[in-house]
Amino acid sequence: MTTTATELLAAVGEFIEREAQPVLSGRAAFEARVARNALAMLRREQALAPALAALDAKAAVWVGGDSAEPVPVTLARALRDGHLPADQRTLGYLRRRTLTRLAIDNPRYSGFVAAAARWPDDLPEGVSP
Repeated sequence: MTTTATELLAAVGEFIEREAQPVLSGRAAFEARVARNALAMLRREQALAPALAALDAKAAVWVGGDSAEPVPVTLARALRDGHLPADQRTLGYLRRRTLTRLAIDNPRYSGFVAAAARWPDDLPEGVSP
């Protein structure tokens, strides 16, 4: 049986939380919390990366542009240059992408919690505020 990256990240995070952090103080305790938070972010990234990729792939169809350039960059250029309207499709994509990124970066962020409550249908599957 092979251990997945998500399982490894969880194991290291649990070690920091249960074993290392309780015996640390000062700067080292702070850095342990930062490390634990970074590992949690990586776990969320692992879990939500497919949803983010699917969202971008779907948007790439109507956004167009260079496939080597990230869809959000292409979209920003198209909006800036007036080649794409700021319609409901565009706003919906931006809302879903922003909610997904916030769910990865910091799901306890008050702005994410408020936005998730306002647009629950735009949350990635399996994510709740």
